Amino acid sequence: MSDLHHTARGQLDSRAARATARLENAVNVREEVEDKQHAADERTAQLKALRLAREGKSP
Repeated sequence: MSDLHHTARGQLDSRAARATARLENAVNVREEVEDKQHAADERTAQLKALRLAREGKSP
C-alpha cells in the first residue's frame, strides 16, 4: 500500500510540475507576443511620422 501511495503522490507532483511549466511557458509566450506588438506599433508610428513629414503635414 505504501508503494501505491508513493506512486500516486509522484504522479500528482508530476502533473503539478507540468501544469506549472505550461503556465510559465504561456506567460513567456504572452510577453513575447506583447513585446513584438509593441515594437510593431512603434515602427508604424515612426513610419507614419516620416510619411506625414514627407507630405508636409505635422503628426
